[in-house]
Amino acid sequence: LTLTVLAWLGTGTTMAGLNKWIFATHGFRYPLLLSSLHMLSGVAVGYPLGWARGPSPPAPRPRARIYLLSLTFCTSVALGNLGLSYVQLDVAQAVATTTPLVTLLLSGLLGGRRHHPLQYAAMGPVCAGAACSIAGGVRFHQPGCGFLLAATVLRALKSIQQS
Repeated sequence: LTLTVLAWLGTGTTMAGLNKWIFATHGFRYPLLLSSLHMLSGVAVGYPLGWARGPSPPAPRPRARIYLLSLTFCTSVALGNLGLSYVQLDVAQAVATTTPLVTLLLSGLLGGRRHHPLQYAAMGPVCAGAACSIAGGVRFHQPGCGFLLAATVLRALKSIQQS
């Protein structure tokens, strides 16, 4: 579990930094192309791993849920990359730290789930820390932040879909 979490954090941070480096250093103007290449590389690695594992494909109903989950994930990555082309990486990371709070709110609104008040209280330090980390140095583009907020909502929705 620890190795999985470390790998997830490492690859996520590396991908965000690499994407921002591509946008900032090289002036890459095609964030959706970069997202498409990211997804195609995931498919290129995922299908051989799936074939090696060997289970049969899911039934039609679960398959539709998987496609919806994939669409949500791909759209969140694409919007995140689009937002990265307009804002600083630290702003993008600060917006992304609000994903657990958005997940709690959406699961309550869409799923009718009731969460313990301590779960909401625990989100306070996380969101406050994110706000403090970028306070005073924020220079951002409004549509870019809009893309990042939309990506955050879609990441939260993806978590709800997975559950």
